[in-house]
Amino acid sequence: MIAPIFYLASKSKKVYQVVLYYILGVLTYIFTCLSLSRNAILTGTLIMAFILIFLSLKGENKKLFRKLLLWTLGFGMLALTIQLILLQAFNIEINLFENLMNPGSIDSGRFELWSNDLKSFIAYHIFGQGFYDCKFLSWTGFIPGMYHNTIFQILGTCGALTLLAYGFYRYKTIKVILYKLNLEKIFLGIIIFVLLFSSLLDNFIFHIYPVFFYSISLALCNLHYEKEKQIEKENLLK
Repeated sequence: MIAPIFYLASKSKKVYQVVLYYILGVLTYIFTCLSLSRNAILTGTLIMAFILIFLSLKGENKKLFRKLLLWTLGFGMLALTIQLILLQAFNIEINLFENLMNPGSIDSGRFELWSNDLKSFIAYHIFGQGFYDCKFLSWTGFIPGMYHNTIFQILGTCGALTLLAYGFYRYKTIKVILYKLNLEKIFLGIIIFVLLFSSLLDNFIFHIYPVFFYSISLALCNLHYEKEKQIEKENLLK
């Protein structure tokens, strides 16, 4: 949700609207970090940094975004200073993220999953073993077990042929997004990137709710693409 909020901030005409959307975006990032999900923190931090730098250099409100970015960095430094003062003066350490660096849970079992995936791929490398008939995964309920990585999931369950098809499909989506890039397509591309990047450590791409946003974003990018192609065709006929 970070990208859509900052898109609204970049398109707002009034200063108070930009500031409100900016604050909402920063709060969304903070709450993302408080989820204590390594995947969410990594993806959110990368996207937050890119958006803030991009909007400080491009767009109608870039001067205002520079000021807001400086204020954000100032508050961050203030929070860090308070942390150091509490630690030195009162031996109080505010560490919300201590468990994130726990060596015993750093991969949450993903390395074992990926190792099993390679075994499945070696055994069934052409067409895969399928989602519901994989002896290397266990699950209960309707949703099958997942390898928590899009590429590994396709390799282990669908095989090399499906991975080739997925590669071609991904090439087409990138082509649609990058064709005559504008602000709208940049932010739509960010939404798509967030899902794809986070799905390298999880299985969001195979769930309905995340794919709902992915499909809408890709459909809007395709509408832009078709519109630009139509304009280009009409210009050639003139």
